[in-house]
Amino acid sequence: MRLAHPIWILEGGIETGPFTLEDVEGRIRLGEVTWGTLSAIEGMPTWRPLDETTVWAQSLLLHPHLDLFEALVQRGKEGKNRAELRCELGEAIWGRSNLPPFEHRTGIERLLAVNIDLRCGQRQLRDRMDKDALLVFPAMELIRTRTDESFRDWEKDWERAGGRRYDGRMIAAINDEVWYALSDFGVPFPPFGVDLSMGTRGVNRRECEKLRVPKGPAIPPRGYGILEPRLVAIV
Repeated sequence: MRLAHPIWILEGGIETGPFTLEDVEGRIRLGEVTWGTLSAIEGMPTWRPLDETTVWAQSLLLHPHLDLFEALVQRGKEGKNRAELRCELGEAIWGRSNLPPFEHRTGIERLLAVNIDLRCGQRQLRDRMDKDALLVFPAMELIRTRTDESFRDWEKDWERAGGRRYDGRMIAAINDEVWYALSDFGVPFPPFGVDLSMGTRGVNRRECEKLRVPKGPAIPPRGYGILEPRLVAIV
């Protein structure tokens, strides 16, 4: 059995399970559930599409191999070839370097992308928190940045996080608490979950004044600029 942590599925408002990763794989093939079906494992912040839950579940398999995983992330961040380390990680976890399609689709590659993007998002936020940069771009807008298939309703998630809309756009001050509330990882920059379809862009001061976007707090909350995103692998 590949998954020691059971997956629970929400079907017609009823919680069903527990299921192993093999169970989920079989039910998807049979058309009983889809990648968009709501599900969860212990430790997740809320119900998420199976497309995301399977990544969270597989991340637990990386616990004994975090040093190797971190090396992969570092190589990816530096734009280096990580094929050899990826094969080594696959060998350590699954006993083979050629990962099956299911694991490849939702496992290591997605986790690598999430962690690499977290580090890029952190650097971008530090740049945006520069005093001069804040004068020009005091807010951020949540936007779709990738064409990847997404099963997440980010507009509803924005509202649940306390976000407001301005002329239909999801905008908040850079140091607004909404960015923390939106994130599954507790950090105020993208990616906000293992769904990598959303990112942010700066909103200039003139636009903010026109749309009447409230200013953020004078003192950035929770030590902006010195945050260290945790690995998704240690969910």
